[in-house]
Amino acid sequence: MTRKASATAVILGILMGVSITRAWVSVGLDSEAGYVLWNHWPGIGWAAGPSVRWHAGSGFYGLGISASFGQQYVEKTSGRLEYTSLKALASIRITPRPFLFFEAAAGYGLFANYIYYDHIVNDLIIESTLSDASALAEIGLGGRFTMGRHLAAELAVKNTFAFAFSGYWNPSASVGLTFDFERGKRREIVAKPKFVFTSDVDTIDPKTGVAPDPDAIAVLFGASNYQHKDVVKVEYAIRDMHVVREYLVKVLGYEEQNVYTIPDPTLSDLATWFGTQANPQGKLSRKAAVMENPKVFVYYSGHGVPSISTGDPYLVPVNCDPNYPEQGGYALKQLYANLEALRVKEVTVVIDACFSGASPEGSLLKDASPLIMEPIEFRAQTPSEFTVLTAAGGRQVANWLPEQRHGLFTYYFLKGLRGDADDGDNELTWRELKNYVVREVSRAAADQDREQTPVFAGDESRVLTKWKQVR
Repeated sequence: MTRKASATAVILGILMGVSITRAWVSVGLDSEAGYVLWNHWPGIGWAAGPSVRWHAGSGFYGLGISASFGQQYVEKTSGRLEYTSLKALASIRITPRPFLFFEAAAGYGLFANYIYYDHIVNDLIIESTLSDASALAEIGLGGRFTMGRHLAAELAVKNTFAFAFSGYWNPSASVGLTFDFERGKRREIVAKPKFVFTSDVDTIDPKTGVAPDPDAIAVLFGASNYQHKDVVKVEYAIRDMHVVREYLVKVLGYEEQNVYTIPDPTLSDLATWFGTQANPQGKLSRKAAVMENPKVFVYYSGHGVPSISTGDPYLVPVNCDPNYPEQGGYALKQLYANLEALRVKEVTVVIDACFSGASPEGSLLKDASPLIMEPIEFRAQTPSEFTVLTAAGGRQVANWLPEQRHGLFTYYFLKGLRGDADDGDNELTWRELKNYVVREVSRAAADQDREQTPVFAGDESRVLTKWKQVR
């Protein structure tokens, strides 16, 4: 080694020693709150946790580790998503100038306890305990400004845009935009619906003790959010659909795996399940075909509309222009024909919709007066072996019950089904249920200064369920 090289090594060694002796460690509690964008989920959030940072004696660079626990609230068009996060990051900071720093961090995050509040359903909550993990990375540029012996202010533009105060114990408060880059794909949230119980019919008395019926199959539709700009939302259709599902399982003995719910159905959904005029074989026919003595239950909540030219009733899927039901709607006659082609033991159809072309918030038909159209004869169109209960007559409107967050018809249908319609013999027949629903719906509609009378067709003597205990 030459004398010059030896001198250089000695100088570097002294500088390194001085740097090490001047190095320090800061321990603190970091907190932040602001706008968060994680995995295409935008929203607001907060996080807080401990941090430990080692600062080089030269001040040119430093290393740190931090952990944080946080909560995020994501507003989406359909509702609000809440989830918790647990993050751990390791960072390096390079300071080429006393007031300027470059920082990069990498680590891992766990995102769990998803709760999805759905505005569509009004108090329907979908919960999931699925955890999601993601690799995280941050990079950016910032400035540091001394504000006293133990206090400095930092302004950073990373994938976090934040303003922070850092003191001797290294606390910080940040407000800004955060984007965490992740590897892999976010899992879909799959969970069972759970309700905030705002209506008395949302809680089902389990006294029925009904035995499971493996040959019972049900398809339920809730059409709420219509794509056509002139069609009003059906406020409680999806909520109605989910509560009907609970009643089918807990009161009538349907097995959970045999009850299918389709929120906001399109024409394709209806055709897929029930078939078309050209081919009546749909998903329902395939599922019923493997049962020994299948019994079919169909529920629809949403808009209905008559054909302007023929007066025939149509179900209105969410992608239908109600002025053209022949092109985008599903004919009630076609539904009955395809259900009849199943040749099953029993068919029940319950429809919370009117076919006048009107709604509680106005007409669905442009430049038409649907309430003066001739009433539709539901009984004449119903196959003799079917049991059908619809919400209203041909000229009437199917109303809502905002204080119970249900359709007026569905609310009293459920209330009767849970036992209020029983005459005291612990055996519920269609006659009892029909009489109760017609009476209560008509009375409640009159309280709203409206007219609504449900229409029934079928065998009134048929028993729906029996109770083991006296109510």
